[in-house]
Amino acid sequence: MTNALSIGTTLNGNSIQYKIESVLGQGSFGITYKAKGFTVVKITYI
Repeated sequence: MTNALSIGTTLNGNSIQYKIESVLGQGSFGITYKAKGFTVVKITYI
């Protein structure tokens, strides 16, 4: 598979992170991944 993300790669969004678990399939238009999503909680102390 060419240009695939590595297993364990973490993708960051605004309030959620996705960790790539596996590649489900690949075709001529893209790659489909299995990933877990984690909510990111930021705590600010005053």
